[in-house]
Amino acid sequence: MASLMNVNSDTKDDGCELILQRMWKFNQIYALTSTQINPHPNTEVAQVFYWYIMDELGSSIRHSNTNTNVCCTFFVFVPTQTMFTLLYPIVRMEQQIY
Repeated sequence: MASLMNVNSDTKDDGCELILQRMWKFNQIYALTSTQINPHPNTEVAQVFYWYIMDELGSSIRHSNTNTNVCCTFFVFVPTQTMFTLLYPIVRMEQQIY
């Protein structure tokens, strides 16, 4: 987590404090309704919120109000109850050779 957030600290306590201060830039959240979790007809509808931090690749993606070309959204694979973040293009992008 420290390397993801570029935290270099002399002490563990200082490093933890810096991570807690900077984590809000990296946190993501999604919500599932109780009907998605338990599809029985008499289930009371409620939301369950999940917080997560994406890996190094996902966390390096920054929000832009202009020139947006990709989107991230969460995906739930119900048979294994596994959550994924999907990254997909929303505009055509040309290949660039560096």
